[in-house]
Amino acid sequence: MEKSPLEKLREMQKINTQEMRGATPEKSPQNKSIISIIIFSVLFLLSKLKFLAVFLKFIPTIITMGLSLLLYSQIFGWKFALGFLLLILLHEFGHGLAAKIMGLKVGVPIFIPFFGAVIALKEQPRSTFVEAVVGFGGPCAGLLGATGVFIFGYFSESPDIKSFCFALAWVTAMINYFNLMPFFGLDGDRISQPLRIGHWVVLIPVMTFLIYWHYLETKEIQPFMILLMIGALIKGFRVWHKSSGYQKKSLLEQLKSSTAYPEEEHIKASHRYLSLFAYLFLATALTILMVHTEILRMKPH
Repeated sequence: MEKSPLEKLREMQKINTQEMRGATPEKSPQNKSIISIIIFSVLFLLSKLKFLAVFLKFIPTIITMGLSLLLYSQIFGWKFALGFLLLILLHEFGHGLAAKIMGLKVGVPIFIPFFGAVIALKEQPRSTFVEAVVGFGGPCAGLLGATGVFIFGYFSESPDIKSFCFALAWVTAMINYFNLMPFFGLDGDRISQPLRIGHWVVLIPVMTFLIYWHYLETKEIQPFMILLMIGALIKGFRVWHKSSGYQKKSLLEQLKSSTAYPEEEHIKASHRYLSLFAYLFLATALTILMVHTEILRMKPH
């Protein structure tokens, strides 16, 4: 029996209703864009967490540097104070980079007003050569920074910029030279740790010549150079005295020496000569920079 038109219409409505219930509505373009923005924002924040952690790590550096800038600005003006502190920061980063290269963990630079800055080692150097490399990194970076400032001032057309750069380069070179003194745990003390008596026999005459050459060029005797020479004589004598009486050391003293630098016996003669060369290179280069900046500072531009 053929269905009536009304029955056929009801069956078609029933089929359409079932299809509508089973169908899954598609997401609108607006919903898709909102989800994409949320995903992008989450990924962006996650990528920035690392930079946030680095920023938080350097908060002590930022605070102490800001305090030093405030104090130095009262004496030297903010421009010179900022340039000086940035070059000190470069010096400390040089220590940190050298320590990282030697596989040592380090802290962040901490500024101490009127005493410069320090960067703490979180691990003890395994040998005197490792300590020498860490000590060398600071003055080397400071030398590069001061040389860059000097070159910039030398080629500048402005007399004011020239005077500013020469003064900043001279002060930076002098401070880094002061750090070469071989005592009180300064950088020079650490660089010269691997040296033996024969190395000091070479180093002391070279330092004497640098003092004489500085005097010939500037007609002035640099007090830091005299102090460095006195320190070299004292440390050279101590090295000679220690080496000549090594067999008389007690067992406890020998044990302390071995635990202070557990890998000291693996140092090669080439490492000691490299430390001597590094010390002489820094002393010579910083002396040359001090001489030229001092002469140019006194010249009318």
